[in-house]
Amino acid sequence: MKFTTTIALIFSCCGLLSLQAEDVRDNATGETFPKQVSFSHDGKDYQLECTGVATRRKLIIKVYSVASYLQTGASGADKFQLFTQDDLAKQLTLKYVHDVPAAKVTDAYQESFKNAFAGSDYAQQKNDIDKYIQLFNRDVKKGDQQIIRWLPGGYIEVIINGQNAGNLTNKALAKALWSIWFGDHSVVDRNKLVSLMQETAAPASR
Repeated sequence: MKFTTTIALIFSCCGLLSLQAEDVRDNATGETFPKQVSFSHDGKDYQLECTGVATRRKLIIKVYSVASYLQTGASGADKFQLFTQDDLAKQLTLKYVHDVPAAKVTDAYQESFKNAFAGSDYAQQKNDIDKYIQLFNRDVKKGDQQIIRWLPGGYIEVIINGQNAGNLTNKALAKALWSIWFGDHSVVDRNKLVSLMQETAAPASR
């Protein structure tokens, strides 16, 4: 009996280690994310690799964990530059660890977009900004998951708790949206969002 129990524990532990090896963990919240995600859109298959995870904090409160994904095979000398390119599929997965009222979510987006766009540019983008923000006009509960995708052509798609919340197409808006997490004034530690990316070696001189 003891031998059987020991064997069972060994296999159980091995299975746990295997599961953990396939996930990326946010140590600040304990939330885990898959190393890869794949999906199809408009007849094309996409496979993305996790580039890192970070924690959104508001003062001392942990609000959500966010994992960043980039199209498999993407490379470049400037990691952050890759997240401004429209030709690469990208995804952000947010897992909330704290309740947030809808007004705080929408207000935060409004402020971020105002910072991302100059005055006249913000005015030009206002209709699409409002359309995007309305997708989040709902209270967020602990345990909720939001997926935001930017596909080539400026296509933005939002999935909330497994349900498609809406989409729009706007390259400038997509770039501004990603700057919330990857810009100079990121709401998280953006270095953590690229911590899993391989360093790009410089070409050998001839």
